[in-house]
Amino acid sequence: YLMLAAKDDWQVYLLKTDTNGDPEWELTLPEPYVNPLAGIIDIGGQYYISCMDELTLGTYLLHIDLQGTQPQIAASFPNITYPLAFSTTKGGHILMQGYDRGSRSTTLTKINAGFTAEWQQRYEVLEDKEELLIRHLTRTGQRLPFFTGAQQADANYYYFNGFVNFTLSLTFVNAADGALLGNIQGYRDQGYMSASFPLQGNTFAL
Repeated sequence: YLMLAAKDDWQVYLLKTDTNGDPEWELTLPEPYVNPLAGIIDIGGQYYISCMDELTLGTYLLHIDLQGTQPQIAASFPNITYPLAFSTTKGGHILMQGYDRGSRSTTLTKINAGFTAEWQQRYEVLEDKEELLIRHLTRTGQRLPFFTGAQQADANYYYFNGFVNFTLSLTFVNAADGALLGNIQGYRDQGYMSASFPLQGNTFAL
């Protein structure tokens, strides 16, 4: 088993066990790696995690060596700040959600199999959410269910749970360019979707 956790609020912690659950090795990553995003992704049999740079607020994609050596940077994305969630698509692409404090916008970036950004879209929040997000990231306040995902079938749209127009909303976007298709609005940061799962066709379990 390979496990990812946050230690001391937001340090990146990795643990690998054998088949009986006994620890084989553990690592706490040094600065500037902080804020591990939920999930370990598998691309071509290689394992990756994502985290934030403590100083620049940019995003790292780190490759995990199962032998327990220090993870290596597979790619860095300085223009994806305040990373909040990530996931993979069927084609081995990565969806990465962040927050741009300058434009007060949620961002969604599609990253291809070569770890370069294909497109990035911004979705206006229309108010400053930075303080709320800092408390979320440092695990000193309310934790919010940010997530990203892709339609299971032909993947002509993606979705994310993030702030759009003041509210934490489940938002659907065009897979080709990230253009907004529609959303299901919550109520500010007090009422929202906690999770979603795409079923057959255009139906979802929420």
